[in-house]
Amino acid sequence: MSNLPPPHAHVRTDSVLTQRWLAVMVALWGAGVLTMEALSSVGMVGCALALGVEAIRRRQPGAMARALRRWWMLWPFLAWALVAPMLAGHLPRGSGVARLMDWASVPVAAAALARLTPESRARAAWTWATLLLLSCLAAGLQHFGAWPSPEQLEPLAWTRLRFHRMTEPVPGAEGRFMGVGLVFHRLKFAHVGAIAVVWALAYGLRHRGRSGWVALGVGILGAVSVLAFPFARAASAALVLTTALLVGLALPRRLALALGTGVLVAGALAVAFYTPLRERFLTSATSEGNGDRNALLATGLRAVRGHPVAGVGPGRFNPGLFATADTPQHVREHGGKAHNQLVTMAAETGVVGAVLFLLLLAGLARKLEPSRWEGAAGLGSLTLFALLSLVHDPLFHAQFSMALALALGAAFTRDEGDAAGEAESSDESSSVSDASAPERRAS
Repeated sequence: MSNLPPPHAHVRTDSVLTQRWLAVMVALWGAGVLTMEALSSVGMVGCALALGVEAIRRRQPGAMARALRRWWMLWPFLAWALVAPMLAGHLPRGSGVARLMDWASVPVAAAALARLTPESRARAAWTWATLLLLSCLAAGLQHFGAWPSPEQLEPLAWTRLRFHRMTEPVPGAEGRFMGVGLVFHRLKFAHVGAIAVVWALAYGLRHRGRSGWVALGVGILGAVSVLAFPFARAASAALVLTTALLVGLALPRRLALALGTGVLVAGALAVAFYTPLRERFLTSATSEGNGDRNALLATGLRAVRGHPVAGVGPGRFNPGLFATADTPQHVREHGGKAHNQLVTMAAETGVVGAVLFLLLLAGLARKLEPSRWEGAAGLGSLTLFALLSLVHDPLFHAQFSMALALALGAAFTRDEGDAAGEAESSDESSSVSDASAPERRAS
């Protein structure tokens, strides 16, 4: 599922071993976000190590400076989020640091993918597409209670996956359950699956031939599964809106308007006529149905008011620490999120950190080129993330955080390849000039 340009000059000079290693690590990165978090972590770290060894081996003068300039939008936010809370006496937790480092892995993903051959990128893409479809199939079987049962998965208890989530009933639909896919978490399945769907649709809408139609089919099947099985309201709405955006970017204006309107109407009809999904959306107005999001949001806002400049530190926001006498008990025991990504970011890194985070997103969006299918997919990924962030903390789930980093890195692969090729040519020219300097002085 890739029509990225042929490998640049720098790709041919990489060792075959490095390319094969990167191919495996990139595949693990994407496979892990669709199945097991540990696989994704191994893939991400493996890519970073390989690129670090390559940089040391090649000793390209000025390569680090060029990379820092190319990814300038990342560093102010990361520096503030890591340093400012510590200066205020709030040491970050490991989970918070890991979420921040996922943003630093965006250049890692771009550089790793740029060093692969088109064939390796295509194999990785088809591997991910296959896993997406298998996860959708699993979610469908789980939805109907057909397979598997928690008892059948007892031998896999060592994975620490939450198999009990398969038995969460769908309100108003007896004998139906919320599908959790191969990640065994309905929100992770819905959010990560939606990113995969965005990429499949972006490719399929821009390409003809067998690969384009297959990608479009994968995207449609994935979209239907995300809408029908996990009953994730925000993910459903965000995916429908993002799909309409992709249609608008890929097709001529009149056709895009008609098809985009059709996508929005189809989404509305699905909610209106599919009773279980309609019931899920109707419960959004109740405290039981929305998980007391207002109470969670209130704790986040109190944390921001109490620590407006530097925040409480990455990974250190806990709703129970900012609860009041009337805060429900389950909100006090909730994980570290306010159900609004920007509020949680402000609580952990201060208002300054939240502003720098918005500037980071704007800088990435501005760097994308929607005229390319990769740029459209990257813009769709950012749009999906922004919409989810209005009522969720999608970065709280490590698999979504790593999936978003991989998706954004993939969106910049072509640019990273062009930059690396130009840098190598510049370095070679500098080496030739340095070598000829003594001759010129002698003459």
